[in-house]
Amino acid sequence: MMNDECGMIKPVGFFEEVPGVFSLMRLMSMISLVAGVGAAFLCLAGVAVDPDTGLIITGLFMGFAFFPKVMQKFAENMVEQKQSADYADKR
Repeated sequence: MMNDECGMIKPVGFFEEVPGVFSLMRLMSMISLVAGVGAAFLCLAGVAVDPDTGLIITGLFMGFAFFPKVMQKFAENMVEQKQSADYADKR
């Protein structure tokens, strides 16, 4: 949820950072998550040729679903810490 100019709370969709600004990182993560779940289902159903290969593919898709967002958060936190340290040095 996000506050608008009048102070009222506007709902934000799952794929939005703020109202009207869509997040491609969230979209990519959701696509990777769905692909990983699909690969796991195919592996468990016996459709996959080799269970080990299915496990590797599932693990890669699951990693691709969450790793970029984790790295983005680390990068944002590092920038915020540097900015706050620079601000403290200027005081």
